[in-house]
Amino acid sequence: MVAAVVLMICLTTSSASALIPVDVLATSAYEDNPAASMDYPAWDEFDGRHSIVWAQPVGGEPVRVNAEETNGWVGGISGTTLVYSQRRYKHPRELDVFVYDLIANTRSKMGNPVNTKRQSEGVGSLSGDWLLFERWYRNSATTVFLYNFVTQELRKVRSTFAPSRWLISEQVSGNFAVFTRTIDHYHRPCDVFRYDIDTGTTTKIPNPKSKCQYAPSVDPTGTVYFARSRFGCARDVTLRQFPLGGSVTTLRTSGRPRPSANVCRRQR
Repeated sequence: MVAAVVLMICLTTSSASALIPVDVLATSAYEDNPAASMDYPAWDEFDGRHSIVWAQPVGGEPVRVNAEETNGWVGGISGTTLVYSQRRYKHPRELDVFVYDLIANTRSKMGNPVNTKRQSEGVGSLSGDWLLFERWYRNSATTVFLYNFVTQELRKVRSTFAPSRWLISEQVSGNFAVFTRTIDHYHRPCDVFRYDIDTGTTTKIPNPKSKCQYAPSVDPTGTVYFARSRFGCARDVTLRQFPLGGSVTTLRTSGRPRPSANVCRRQR
């Protein structure tokens, strides 16, 4: 969960020398995919077979979010609402978007038009009235959507129809959303895109020399933070930022770590 702290520092300083990672959660378990509000962090815990979503009030004890006999993956937190994806064991095509009330500790499955009977839906995040999520079709196509809880608008952001390519919804924040398009991060480029909700326009983050760019987040001003590496698993990783109307700059370079097998398997 170090990445969450790095991002928080990025939002408060422009000095690369100040980017000193600090452990948020350090146990013997494999923790991944963090999200946080001012009062709650949330994360996935992967035991080699199953993924459990945990949320923890600051100063309190962690609470399991997804139901027993299910796998879960964190989406994002807005206020005291956590959105996440859940599916039953041995039912890979039954992935759905759920909402969890962090105060009442209750979960509920979203209905149409977010969840469908035949397709699988994975969640990106929640910000204000907007939910960002992706839908996986049985013909291997994927589509990124925005759903507005107030107007009930379901907006298609981007689709891909090639079986070798897929889209991942990442984060919505204020008027901006980010998503990734992945082909094969071992051999071919993966790209980050920023979507402007007001104008309905999509911008591809510059990717010189067509490397692998992934794991983006965006703040309400439209500044995108993302990782960039060579092909393979976590090779020469840099943390970069791309402000609205500006150019890409490097915030931190990780060097050449020797990644674990879990990182290679789950890198996004």
